[in-house]
Amino acid sequence: MERLSPSFGSGNREPMDTRKSESPLRGIDHGATVSDLISGLAHDIRNPLNLINLTADHLSQQFQPEREDRRKAFLDLIARLKAEVRRLNETVNEALKLCQTPIERGPETDAAREHGGDETEDGANG
Repeated sequence: MERLSPSFGSGNREPMDTRKSESPLRGIDHGATVSDLISGLAHDIRNPLNLINLTADHLSQQFQPEREDRRKAFLDLIARLKAEVRRLNETVNEALKLCQTPIERGPETDAAREHGGDETEDGANG
């Protein structure tokens, strides 16, 4: 017991560097903050995208011009509008994937790759 006495409780130990121990925790907090920010932005972007997509559908069904040349131009414009909505939605999906852990992402299946994986819960995929 006497051999342990000089080192035990002597107070000569150097204090632990708290910056080193807190560093990983700061990264976790920062990652969670960035993830929350991107999730919020995705929500705020998808709501108007969904409205634009639904409005384009409504316009194409209710207000097609009778003249063939105008109808063709009108439908082409609607198609381009919906393509941009899909493109922006895919960009939002990619940003969300950056925030997910591998477990949240899940395994990528062949079916998801074949279908382009651009479907969303809120229907903004076109």
